[in-house]
Amino acid sequence: MGLLMNMKIPKKEDFYDQNNKLYVMEVEYGLKKYLGKDEKGIIKSFQQYSAYAFLDDLKYMGGKAFCYYVRPLIKYLIQESNNWNEHFYDEDKKYIDDDAPLAYTAIPVILNFRLSWYSKEYKACFVEIIDFLEWVIEHHDNFYPECFHESDIKSHYEHILLRMSKIIHQEK
Repeated sequence: MGLLMNMKIPKKEDFYDQNNKLYVMEVEYGLKKYLGKDEKGIIKSFQQYSAYAFLDDLKYMGGKAFCYYVRPLIKYLIQESNNWNEHFYDEDKKYIDDDAPLAYTAIPVILNFRLSWYSKEYKACFVEIIDFLEWVIEHHDNFYPECFHESDIKSHYEHILLRMSKIIHQEK
């Protein structure tokens, strides 16, 4: 967390890099939701609207913006997982909402896409992402089955964890 603690709120130019030139519309759309928001502000947006709705924007952000905004997403999802019994299930344990759990299913897809664009600036957030991946894998059995629409979601997390770990070890 040390590297990310000192990160400043991304500026407009931090949302662009050499990898996302073909995705200008997607970047512009993400700018409307994220630009100028600090960690507390973006977590409030996740709570107010939906973390899942914000995930696709992370896919197309420049590296600096991605590293800054992936942190509040991780924080939010871990916090929300502690409240799933209250928010997503009625008293009969019947599933009533699928927003945050859907975010969990989308994360491996987004990270896999991001890794195809890998550059050294992403390394600043790898430690926290790896910690989160390990947390999901470790707690996977505690999640209700409805939270993971794909039966092998755990293997997707393990695959991304392996890819990220290899990148870190290759650069040492």
